[in-house]
Amino acid sequence: MRIDRWIRNYIGKIPQSLVEKNLRIGKIKLNKKKVKSSVKLKLNDEINFFNFKFEEKYISKKV
Repeated sequence: MRIDRWIRNYIGKIPQSLVEKNLRIGKIKLNKKKVKSSVKLKLNDEINFFNFKFEEKYISKKV
């Protein structure tokens, strides 16, 4: 599964543009590195969120 799709499924239905922007500027990293939204996740990958802000209206699941 791609990282952008995983984030949208895990957090909620946040806009794709918001996910891509935060990946691009480094607020979301995969294994401590900046990555493109099209990167596919592998077993034991670590996703880090740094000051990632979004409106609560996007949250559809309790984490």
